Amino acid sequence: MKVNKWISTKAAAIAVAACVSGPVAADPIITWDWVLNAGWTNGVLQGGGAPTPATPVDIDPTNPGNEGDAQISWGTSTGQGQSSLVINNPNLSSPNVDGVGPQGEGEVVLVDQGDGTWSSGFVAGTSITHNNFPITGNSLVSVALTEWFTLAPDGDNVLPQGTFLDTPEFDILFVETPNSTPCGFPSTSVCDDIFVVLNPVLLNQSFQVGNYLYNIEIQQTGLTPLSPQVCDVVAPELGGQCVGFQTVEGESSTGQFGFVLTAREISEPAMLGLFGLGLLGLGYGRRRARR
Repeated sequence: MKVNKWISTKAAAIAVAACVSGPVAADPIITWDWVLNAGWTNGVLQGGGAPTPATPVDIDPTNPGNEGDAQISWGTSTGQGQSSLVINNPNLSSPNVDGVGPQGEGEVVLVDQGDGTWSSGFVAGTSITHNNFPITGNSLVSVALTEWFTLAPDGDNVLPQGTFLDTPEFDILFVETPNSTPCGFPSTSVCDDIFVVLNPVLLNQSFQVGNYLYNIEIQQTGLTPLSPQVCDVVAPELGGQCVGFQTVEGESSTGQFGFVLTAREISEPAMLGLFGLGLLGLGYGRRRARR
């Protein structure tokens, strides 16, 4: 996606700034503050139209008007309620970030792995629930899960700008299956609904502070390669290869998003190489801007 290419260029430019102006650190920065906001955007129903929104979310506090919803619903209930997608915790932040989301989430702490690297391990972020209830009427076809994430050294107090800033979109295709056999694909219930994430490893980027390279990756637990039959039900053009999850009919299923932050020391030649790559990315961004 063109948007994602531009995001990568922004990250490269930030890495250059850190390489040039950042302090030369003898040790990695161990403790970090963070903010994570998430909302559903661009939902489309079968036959046109949009799902019913609820609980507006200000996804990007640096860009007013960039909003989504913590819940979307669709269809006519047959007894259990509408089908819906719910973001259970759309605004998260560590306790030292004033005025941005609810407080109380812990800082990210890097632990020495004993091999020259440091890691936070998996830090739980946004979780989503699909209420897979039998409905009639138009079903959901596609939707985007848009997340805004920022990270800064603990006590820096420069949030929400932060050291690392990005707004990834996870594009999701969805199939609400008929509640009758045969399902036509491997299914636990009659019949599972299907989610396919088109860009499941969207965010895996690096930035540099001093002589340490940090990598931040947003992950989604529970996502697995689906069977070719399932992929073909969602979109034959995927060629039988896709990543996603299935949800059991008549139940509520929850998936967990989160992130991992790592650090490693880099040598001076590697620092110069990253600086050169960053300049290339910065030049690419300027050419795009002129266009």
